[in-house]
Amino acid sequence: MAILLSPDLDARVQEKMHRVGYPSPDEVIREALDALDAKEQVHPASPVEDSSLPIWEQFEQAGLTLPEKVLAALPPDGASEHDHYIYGTPKHRG
Repeated sequence: MAILLSPDLDARVQEKMHRVGYPSPDEVIREALDALDAKEQVHPASPVEDSSLPIWEQFEQAGLTLPEKVLAALPPDGASEHDHYIYGTPKHRG
């Protein structure tokens, strides 16, 4: 398979070959793909990608992927005061 690279990408591949000592452009690309594969193993695709689920279940699953630190920083009245947090409107009193 032949791959046409833009001049800047070709220059980056050539630079890696010469600086790191890869024997061919194929080896540079193979190394990059291996790194992407490893990254996907550490951070698998989001479970929300199943669009056959109802939207509320997609939101629920997305919430499960949030770190505890992020969840702790969310305002407790975020649902009832969403206009305040999104648009800066005054909070409702009561």
